[in-house]
Amino acid sequence: MFVLAALLVAMKISAQDFEYGGLKYSVIDATEKTVAVVGVGDAFGDVTIPGSVSYDGNDYSVTKIGKQAFSKDGLNSIILPEGLLEIEESAFSSCWGLQSLTIPASVNKIAPRIIEGCSDLKSLSVATGNKNYDSRDGINAIVETSSNKIVVGTGAVTTIPSSILGIGEYAFYNLSNLIYSFLPR
Repeated sequence: MFVLAALLVAMKISAQDFEYGGLKYSVIDATEKTVAVVGVGDAFGDVTIPGSVSYDGNDYSVTKIGKQAFSKDGLNSIILPEGLLEIEESAFSSCWGLQSLTIPASVNKIAPRIIEGCSDLKSLSVATGNKNYDSRDGINAIVETSSNKIVVGTGAVTTIPSSILGIGEYAFYNLSNLIYSFLPR
């Protein structure tokens, strides 16, 4: 009985999920005070993710967007906070209606297929100063700077600059509006 009680307490401590400002969060590290956005809740329209949130008397930094966190129709734009470090796979999948998304300079890890099925996305860019990713020449895509490879693209990409050396396996995954791309080499 004691072991069962201890196990239940441990599960409660490790699974700290909460809602704040219409978004759902999960504590990543209680010591470091970091959280991930893991769901949309009742948010719609234009959504701004704060850089920090308060829960249970503690302030937490928002450092990750979780897998399929924004898989919801009815979102026009999502403003990501500076300080965000990671965007997990399919974070914005099937987000019909999403028009624009800018990746902050602080992001150092982007998983594949973050915008799969987001066929309405017209503007995808990376903030100036990001050391790992860029969106050079108005390409409307995310380029991994070290490899010069497109890792995430939109259907709005029409010309791929000559500085691009490759296209990631899922870069244009499930984009019904992708009509053509031009490779200048």
